[in-house]
Amino acid sequence: MAFHSAWPSRKPDKQRKAGSSRVRGHLLILPLAGIVLFSCAGDPPRPHAYVGSEVCAKCHAGADANRVQETWQGTAHAKAWQNLGSLRGGEIAREMGVKGKAQQAPECLECHATGQTAPPALRALISVEGGVGCEACHGPGADYAKKLVMPEAREARRHGLRPDPEAACTGCHRVGFAHIKAFDYATRWPLIAHALPAKTGR
Repeated sequence: MAFHSAWPSRKPDKQRKAGSSRVRGHLLILPLAGIVLFSCAGDPPRPHAYVGSEVCAKCHAGADANRVQETWQGTAHAKAWQNLGSLRGGEIAREMGVKGKAQQAPECLECHATGQTAPPALRALISVEGGVGCEACHGPGADYAKKLVMPEAREARRHGLRPDPEAACTGCHRVGFAHIKAFDYATRWPLIAHALPAKTGR
């Protein structure tokens, strides 16, 4: 006749150690997973880089694109940096107390060139000579200029396309800032307006 002990059998030492190691491992992993998830959820949006109006022109120039690029080239925005070097540009700079050349002064470049207040790494591909380019109004385009992103308005905005260019205008064109004495968006917008190209399914 077989006898069974009333006491539960004890596992061998190796088996007990392996089991307790697994438990300790799970206890360690759970808090770490929580830290990782919390960290990802709390990360701020990644800043977008500038690419220059030349990149925009690859899709937004010519008759098929309603000559958006060509329209911009005929505006004062395109010549904003160039105008700093004019006689009148120099006079305004001196009236504002700017030291040195206006075309090199940070306080002038802030609004007469694109992206000059951004960190250097984010504006490495653009130059002040481009004046007030596409991205000054529409936002830095490194992420939304991609062909798979740009046609989808929601995705383009999620990748940095500015939904309301008027806010960008009033960033510089506001009364009392620099040499601005008056600004009315409704009457000024037609001076730079450009029609969007029709969707072609590209």
